[in-house]
Amino acid sequence: MKTWSFDKSGVSTPTYVAYRLLTNDDAEDFLASVRESISLHSNWVSLPQTKPEFFGYLDSQGSSGKYILAVTCAQTDAIAGIVTVHISASIATVGFYAFLAHSQRGKMTAGLRLILNDLLGRKVSEINAYCQSQNLRSIKILQRLGFLAVNEYLSIRINKENKIHQKWSFSSGL
Repeated sequence: MKTWSFDKSGVSTPTYVAYRLLTNDDAEDFLASVRESISLHSNWVSLPQTKPEFFGYLDSQGSSGKYILAVTCAQTDAIAGIVTVHISASIATVGFYAFLAHSQRGKMTAGLRLILNDLLGRKVSEINAYCQSQNLRSIKILQRLGFLAVNEYLSIRINKENKIHQKWSFSSGL
């Protein structure tokens, strides 16, 4: 499995968030947070509901340049949300979701900013995200971080339904 290195030299790190790879040890906390956050996620993302599903989710990590990163509260290591990163050549695609207990507190914006800075330090020249047009909270995060909407769409299966997602892109100008 490929590893994610954490060279944060030169990156301004907020004191209230950090990020790390999601691990097997996170299963209980992750699944409890998923259960508590069903009302927040039901239309936007399909998440593992059981330990076998969680471990299957983790097994995909490292394959084909995919990483699952936990955005955590720096003081407690509680998982505030998840950022998935797929890297192919110099292009990365990110997906993200917050857990209800930590939503609307700026933690995902701060965590994503750290991860974007790390990706740019790896000479990734383009970072994309796909978001449903009705998901206004996620769109606001993307806009805060400097992503721009692109006139390109992708159908992604969420809870057994195809949902149309708009592409948002961030370019480093490299």
